[in-house]
Amino acid sequence: MIGRALLAGHAVQIADAKDDPLYHGEAENDARSMLGVPLLRDGAAVGGIGLARKRVEPFTPKQVELVTTFADQAVIAMENARLITETREALEQQTATAEVLGVINASPGNLAPVFDAMLAKAIRLCDAELGQLLTYQGGCFHVASLHGGTPAFIEFMRRGPINPGPDTGLARLARELRVVHVEDLAAHEAYRQRDPLRVASVELAGMRTFLAVPLLKGDTLTRR
Repeated sequence: MIGRALLAGHAVQIADAKDDPLYHGEAENDARSMLGVPLLRDGAAVGGIGLARKRVEPFTPKQVELVTTFADQAVIAMENARLITETREALEQQTATAEVLGVINASPGNLAPVFDAMLAKAIRLCDAELGQLLTYQGGCFHVASLHGGTPAFIEFMRRGPINPGPDTGLARLARELRVVHVEDLAAHEAYRQRDPLRVASVELAGMRTFLAVPLLKGDTLTRR
């Protein structure tokens, strides 16, 4: 019923589901008279309201109008919630940026607290569980800051320069100099080929979705 309303872009009724060819033998919970009203934002459907009666009694025009009003109010509420969320997120990002700048000003020449603050803010704002900030020198990555992860994974990362295999996200980052997003680390070739970094990431740290962002100086990778 809701599907019909979404396609039509307006309220749609079924007088008796048992007489409707698409509901024949499939009406749930003995539903008979049914009403579907779309939630429309700028002419596009974003949801719907469905009502049903267990008796044959079509909904009156006044009832349809009432449910349509509720649908319009629901769209307004959804839009208000979206705007509030966007405003809150923007404020959180501005606050985080200001806090990092404060750390930079308070720690001239000392990069460790700056990197730690940047990474901590990125993890919190992106709702991640763990993160790494690495420097890139001599074709290898070096740990500058780590947040989260198991002791075994932290030990692996701090063991020495990281030379990622060609199919890993870090290798792509160094090669392509752009943001790299891997939806599932365990589903990629690097894991099937048992690349040490990928195996450690998945099996020691429990990583699955991975986002890598380069810090560039000109067209040269300096930090991640």
